[in-house]
Amino acid sequence: MDDTCGAAALQSLVGAPETDLTGVALPDSARVIHPGDAVTKDYRLDRLNIHINAEGVIDRVICG
Repeated sequence: MDDTCGAAALQSLVGAPETDLTGVALPDSARVIHPGDAVTKDYRLDRLNIHINAEGVIDRVICG
């Protein structure tokens, strides 16, 4: 698995509330994605995607 975006180091955030992202240094290319957000479908290995579920909890942290 390619981890160009650094997702592996942030897997401990999965299951935590979105507010836990406060103070976390994220790369400029990072996206915090909420339900219903419009996002591009292009795949970039260097882009960090943090998915937030409807309850405001971090659901996934992946590259792409």
